[in-house]
Amino acid sequence: MPRKVGTAVERNRCRRRLRAVVAETAASIPAGTYLVAIDKGIRDLPFQELRTRVIEAMQRASQVGAR
Repeated sequence: MPRKVGTAVERNRCRRRLRAVVAETAASIPAGTYLVAIDKGIRDLPFQELRTRVIEAMQRASQVGAR
C-alpha cells in the first residue's frame, strides 16, 4: 500500500478490509485475473461500499479475461 493512503495504522486497516472482501470473492474469479490498486479514498468508504466496488470490479475483470 502506498504511503499516500495514510499512516501505517490506516494502511494496515485498509489492507485487512481488502483482504476480507477478496477472500470471499476470489473463489469465483479465475486466478491471476485481478490486481487490486488503491488510493486514499479507500479510507472513507464504508465496508459495504468497498465490498460492492471490489466485487463489481473483479466481476468486470473476469468477463474481460474470458474473452
